Amino acid sequence: MLFFLLHSPAMHSSFFLDALTVLTLVAGCFALLNHHLLKLPFSIGLMVAGLLSSILVLTLDVIFPSWKITAWMLPFLRSIDFRDLLMKGMLSFLLFAGALHINWTLLRSKLRAVISMATLGVLISTLLIGIGSYFLFHWMGLSIPLAFCLVFGALISPTDPIAVLSIMNQIPSKQDMKIKIAGESLFNDGVGVVLFSVLLSVAMGTQESSLIHYVTHMMVTEVLGGLACGLALGFLTSWLLRSIEDANLEVFLSFALVLLINSLGSWAHISSPLAAVCAGLFLGNHGKSHSMSQNTQQALDTIWTFADHALNAILFMLIGLEMLVIDLEPRLLILMLPFVLLLLSSRLLAVSIPISILRRFENYPRGTISILTWGGLRGGISIALALSLPDFEGRDWIIQITYALVIFSVLVQGLSIKKLIARFL
Repeated sequence: MLFFLLHSPAMHSSFFLDALTVLTLVAGCFALLNHHLLKLPFSIGLMVAGLLSSILVLTLDVIFPSWKITAWMLPFLRSIDFRDLLMKGMLSFLLFAGALHINWTLLRSKLRAVISMATLGVLISTLLIGIGSYFLFHWMGLSIPLAFCLVFGALISPTDPIAVLSIMNQIPSKQDMKIKIAGESLFNDGVGVVLFSVLLSVAMGTQESSLIHYVTHMMVTEVLGGLACGLALGFLTSWLLRSIEDANLEVFLSFALVLLINSLGSWAHISSPLAAVCAGLFLGNHGKSHSMSQNTQQALDTIWTFADHALNAILFMLIGLEMLVIDLEPRLLILMLPFVLLLLSSRLLAVSIPISILRRFENYPRGTISILTWGGLRGGISIALALSLPDFEGRDWIIQITYALVIFSVLVQGLSIKKLIARFL
């Protein structure tokens, strides 16, 4: 995973270690700052610390231009490929860690709601945001084609499992509500990434076959292939663990499993995120109950919880520091309100329609739609997908708006979701 930390795969090993050391030390300093001063939830606090540091650097550059602090920091930050770091490195580990602690019995009881929001909900949101942003961009004087607006809708619609899980785990709430939000976020990012790839290929005109054939091929290979791969590797690892009574070796094999999923995803063009989720669910439920001793279960939970916190620390810190890399225009402050309203209204409809249909078959407590709407946080995945966009008119604006919406989502929604849950539950 750490191979993808730097932009160039041929980067000198000493510089790689120096970069990793700097990121770890800065994340540790930000964590201490949050612990003693900010006292915010762990992930939010690290992102806020990163944002404050970015603002401080930009302010010092204005006051003392001869210091050139930004010019000194930018080469290092730009050497880190945020998309590769997250999508090809950290994401599978974070999703596996999150799925490892999900109760399958409880998730299965809410599976219809989870799957409907992760599929139908994402499609509805993508369509609404795509059309809405098309008119907003034209109101701004930007002639961005509808196809690229739909791409923007696809990258901003899925809720981010990393942001959702890191915040929801710190909020006391009923398990059935938590499992809906967490379960949706685990599955819809895989669907969202596939939808993003399909719409981007259509917008660029690079698909080599008819649209129906291309979509079918992507769904079968990426989605179904990822699900099948995750289940198969999870079963294989669980079977291997039955003959082992060494907690350290069993934990080591779980890390080897995620590394293998990452490699197979790149080689076989399957969805590594979905494979990691399925493998984590299988190993965290069937594997724990049939293949692991109590000591191994405790060791697995402890090590993967630590890995989850460490990777979250680096990720959310980098989200805050990305402010130095992304050139934010002053006009963005004026444009934020209509885009925030578009995002939230699209999320509301994307949740309301599936839940209204499912209410014919099962009961949902008061406040379900409100909590699911406000709890749909966006995070690093949206930023990573936006940064991967090719050059076209309006690309920089999409990146800026995506970044601003992620900051709003994590700060405003993430800090207030606890009060909303307490109000209804």
